[in-house]
Amino acid sequence: MKINHFSPQTGEWLATGASDYSSLEPDVALIPAYATPADLPVVQSREVAVFRAADGAVPEHAADGEWQVLPDWRSVALFATA
Repeated sequence: MKINHFSPQTGEWLATGASDYSSLEPDVALIPAYATPADLPVVQSREVAVFRAADGAVPEHAADGEWQVLPDWRSVALFATA
C-alpha cells in the first residue's frame, strides 16, 4: 500500500513510500506514525500540502487529520524598501 510521510513538526509532505504488512495478519497494512494512506492534494505554484488536525495541530496518527493546501512563500523574497 502506498503511504505519504509528513513532518512531525509542520505536517508538510516529505515522501511517498510503501507500508509494511503485519506478519501475523498478512492482509493488514501497518501505517507508521506521521504517515497516511490518504492521497496528496494537487498543489499549485506557491502552495504546499500539509497534514493537520481540525485544530491545526500535526496529528501522530492518520485517522486524526487530513491534507490541507496552504500558501507557501518560502522561495519568494519579501521585504520593504521604505
